[in-house]
Amino acid sequence: GVTMGDQPTGLPSDEPIGPLLRSTGLVVVLVMGVLAAIWLGLCTPTEGAGVGAVGALVLALIKGIKPREIRDVVLDVGRTSGPLLLLLFCAQLYSRVLSMTGFTEVAKSFLLATGLGAWGILTVMVGIWFVLGCLIDSISIILLTVPIFAPIAAHLGFDPLAFAIIGILAIETGLLTPPFGILVFTVKAAVPDRTVELAEIFRGAIPYWIVLIAVVVGIATFPQLATWLPSL
Repeated sequence: GVTMGDQPTGLPSDEPIGPLLRSTGLVVVLVMGVLAAIWLGLCTPTEGAGVGAVGALVLALIKGIKPREIRDVVLDVGRTSGPLLLLLFCAQLYSRVLSMTGFTEVAKSFLLATGLGAWGILTVMVGIWFVLGCLIDSISIILLTVPIFAPIAAHLGFDPLAFAIIGILAIETGLLTPPFGILVFTVKAAVPDRTVELAEIFRGAIPYWIVLIAVVVGIATFPQLATWLPSL
């Protein structure tokens, strides 16, 4: 067994706990400080992100990051953020074009004219998200569908926040749906054991798929599940 004194304690002697806890504590303080500033209304989420980035840079400098490493980090962030910002820019154009051409109104009128009712139309939306989730990534799905679906949901009386959560969960559920669930193929590519088959991964994902569907139904039935906490 493990004893005290000169006997081993199970902890590496060259990795003291004190500095590790202090380093982790500073990161936790930074995160909580940024969130508190946003919740208290001291800054917007965008401003909070800027404050958090500056705070992270300060912590990195304290930890001894080198100028070359800072340059590498900035370039890596740029490579990641550049395509996303381009997507968001194009999404804004896409949304405005849809509004100017009247496609959103046509889609809304078409769905309302089907006589399916609010729940039927919501089911159609979730079904579309499932199908798209099998084929493309979640960001693309959001950019393609939200400019059309959000006005329809608002017209039908769905709470915007609850509808947004339903949409996110439905899209992520679609990413697990056979036969083209992108998340399952991602897991397959990341698993070191090449003998693991896609069917086995799909079977393992079924319980999570069921839980996600149950949560979607639950929030659709009781929107307070999504709106209660933010309303505090």
